[in-house]
Amino acid sequence: VRTLTGREMAATFIRETQDVESFVAAGDARFTERQRTLTSQRMTAKFSRTTSALETVEAAGDAKFNELDRNGQSDAMTYTGGDGVVKLRGGEPVVWDSRARLKATEIDSDTVNKVSNARGKVLTTYYSQEQTGGAAPFKNTKSPVFIASNAAEFQHETGVGVYTGNARAWQDDNFVKAERLVLRNQQKRMEGDGNVQSALYQARRKEANGERVVVPVFATARSMTYSDAERLLHYAGDVDIRQGNDRITSEVSDVYLMKDT
Repeated sequence: VRTLTGREMAATFIRETQDVESFVAAGDARFTERQRTLTSQRMTAKFSRTTSALETVEAAGDAKFNELDRNGQSDAMTYTGGDGVVKLRGGEPVVWDSRARLKATEIDSDTVNKVSNARGKVLTTYYSQEQTGGAAPFKNTKSPVFIASNAAEFQHETGVGVYTGNARAWQDDNFVKAERLVLRNQQKRMEGDGNVQSALYQARRKEANGERVVVPVFATARSMTYSDAERLLHYAGDVDIRQGNDRITSEVSDVYLMKDT
């Protein structure tokens, strides 16, 4: 069941060709299909005359969509009935759910497969470290985790985020950078590939007098994986780890993080 309504007119019928029929609504326009709802100031829905199948819904002016836990907002949206994809364009497109918020220049949200693809100035905000499932190697469970990149794919149901092109994840002063970062919520795991750099600014070192002082740790490698179950950072390929004047170089290094710190 689909409905299209507007404040100024319920619907206006326009026959564009022999194959397409358009219905236009203006003023608080609303389109509903199953559990999906689009709203905007002006909306055009196009149907096939031969099959009555929905082809597209074009929404302009403060466009928004909602489906259960997922929401989206941009200046304009296009929804295609064949694949269930909402394309968000203009303004600052954003998609969010109870776990995270995704912003980018362009976002395509697949409402069928529950996947969002983003391009251009991508920024994901996980509301807390808990919302990543502990997948990021950061210590503050209640503080947000940010991931920025050139492009990203966010799988809403599994919590997998794939970030490509100058990807950077951080919380407070701590960060992980790579050409590609993958965050796996359910596996509590993060993977980094290509020019990996990381910094743990709150790392502590025991001095000769027995005092424990904060001395940041910096690491570079070709790849990195983090497993929260083992509290293990695994670096591989031209590994270079520094803490103060201390330095370790190797092909492979495993760094174990203390529980809760």
